[in-house]
Amino acid sequence: MRRNLPNLMRSPLAPFVALLANLLLVFGLYIVARIEYLFENYNYFCAVISPSRLWNVFYGGYMFDRSAIVYTNALYIVMMLSRCG
Repeated sequence: MRRNLPNLMRSPLAPFVALLANLLLVFGLYIVARIEYLFENYNYFCAVISPSRLWNVFYGGYMFDRSAIVYTNALYIVMMLSRCG
């Protein structure tokens, strides 16, 4: 396994894999932050939240997070995908 690691790092797909891994990590952190916010403020939401409403809230959050992550990481995405490095 150790011998294959340098070949993977020199692969033409390595920047794409690294970018995908980093963006998935950011999405995961945003989801964890949303769940933590829900737990911290549960007494405000407990009267009006249902599983279907919770699903809609998380879906809307995902839609917002998608654009927020792209906007805040646009320069990083361009630099990762460029051949300048």
